[in-house]
Amino acid sequence: MVQSLEQLVSSEEEVYWISSGLASVLRTGLKDTRSMYECLANLLGEDASLLSHLETIGAVRCAGYGALWERAFAGVFQPSLLARLWDKVIGGSIKILVYVLACSLFGYAFVMLVSSLQINSIK
Repeated sequence: MVQSLEQLVSSEEEVYWISSGLASVLRTGLKDTRSMYECLANLLGEDASLLSHLETIGAVRCAGYGALWERAFAGVFQPSLLARLWDKVIGGSIKILVYVLACSLFGYAFVMLVSSLQINSIK
């Protein structure tokens, strides 16, 4: 997070205060992630084939998602996008992280499903 913030703000003091505030919001909001995973499963339910595939490979309740949420997607997206995302998180909309993850999974659904088909055809 700090590396991304360094690209967004001008002083070390701002980086410190913003990163400590964001980390605090994330710690508080992510104490219990069960509702986040339930929300993700509901969102993914809009694409039955994607949800089925992710359930088959055990990726609906993946521990990696928690790590992405804890970092608030730092290192995944460009700092300009992170600034808008983190603004929403700091404002109290922690579940926006679930929607961002779901949109990312929907965006890669075709690639995942084609890859799965190719692997199955090789077997």
